[in-house]
Amino acid sequence: MDHGSRTHRKYAASAMARNMRCTASPGACASAPRLERASAQEGTRAHEVLEHCLRTGYDARQGFAQVHGAVEEANAEAVQVALDHVREIVGQYGAGDVVVWLEAAFDVVPDVCGGTSDIIIYVKSLRRLYVIDYKNGWEIVEVADDGWLNEQALTYGLGAVKALSPTYPIDEVVLTIIQPHPWHVDGPVRSYKASVSEVLAFETRVMRMIHEAETRPSYRPGKSTCRWCAAKPFCPAVEQAVAASFGVTKLTDITAEVLGPASPQDVGRLAALLALEPLVKDFFRSITEVATEIHKHGQPIPGKKLVQSQTRREYYGDEKDIAEGVTAIAPNIRAEELFEQKLKPITTVEKMIAQRVRALSPNRKEQSALVADANRAFAYLLDKKGSGKLVLADWDDNRPEVKVADMFGDVKLPVIEGPKA
Repeated sequence: MDHGSRTHRKYAASAMARNMRCTASPGACASAPRLERASAQEGTRAHEVLEHCLRTGYDARQGFAQVHGAVEEANAEAVQVALDHVREIVGQYGAGDVVVWLEAAFDVVPDVCGGTSDIIIYVKSLRRLYVIDYKNGWEIVEVADDGWLNEQALTYGLGAVKALSPTYPIDEVVLTIIQPHPWHVDGPVRSYKASVSEVLAFETRVMRMIHEAETRPSYRPGKSTCRWCAAKPFCPAVEQAVAASFGVTKLTDITAEVLGPASPQDVGRLAALLALEPLVKDFFRSITEVATEIHKHGQPIPGKKLVQSQTRREYYGDEKDIAEGVTAIAPNIRAEELFEQKLKPITTVEKMIAQRVRALSPNRKEQSALVADANRAFAYLLDKKGSGKLVLADWDDNRPEVKVADMFGDVKLPVIEGPKA
């Protein structure tokens, strides 16, 4: 299946978390241009390989070579984690006891709300439905957290239950996120067992959201809400939120006089501006992306031009030939002085260990156990070191607070004087 050519419903499962919080987003996004980032293209390739391998029985490295003509090592390792998990479920219960749907589209509201789930598995003997969503990105995605459930996974589960329960009796739904790239305390495969009533109850929230979006849409900008919104560069609410912090109604009204002098005594203003920083940065980054694309397509942005990005120097040609060239220029330089021998990056070594350890056993379940044991052993060879710099973070950050006064003991810290009249 060509995953890049999928059509998205107005109230798509992938945007459900955002739509629940900002009901103006679905309508605004419908008319916004779509810019596909390199990370999204990478995720699309990984999903295509995942589907291909599940249909053909190949492993991820073979799948990348067959589907895309080249092996992406890091992504192949990630996709293999998903393959192993799905194959383990099917192998545990046997092919005769399971029904599997790949890239199946299920609607909550026909042609209006729903999504295409990566993998759905029904186990007949347990009357259990597995809803599996593969994430190739690096930003942590939780499946459940302190009573909250992932809205995207719930949408897939709700659509599947509504479509399949007349034929397949369902007692429980296992919502699963598979996200191999970033480290997570619960591992790359994270699941939540939900009752059917819990999944069906989500429909009330969905219908309430759709009703509000269609009748009285409300903008509710925020760091997480606006993160992936296609309408962000044109969103009046984001611009108003940023401008209001400076006491104006439009960003174009901000001047040096409006901003006024920075005062170290006005910590309230500093806190307010810092709270806006992620939203502002993301807002202007998205504006730059859209403006660049508009300019590329023949509509010049006043005062701007397209130029080559900053270049960096790199060696040209074979390393051995370059070394010989350097020694010819400066004969007192020995060729071996030009090369460094050092350990490869940690992530590269992790992938190498996983690949080599998998080769020790033909059994996929044993391979996963061997890789887990190897990762634990490798952890004893690593250390975590901070940069030594202190940074401001939100109160909900997981890192412990550092009290500067405790660090310096009896040393008197300088007092910052405010502007004098």
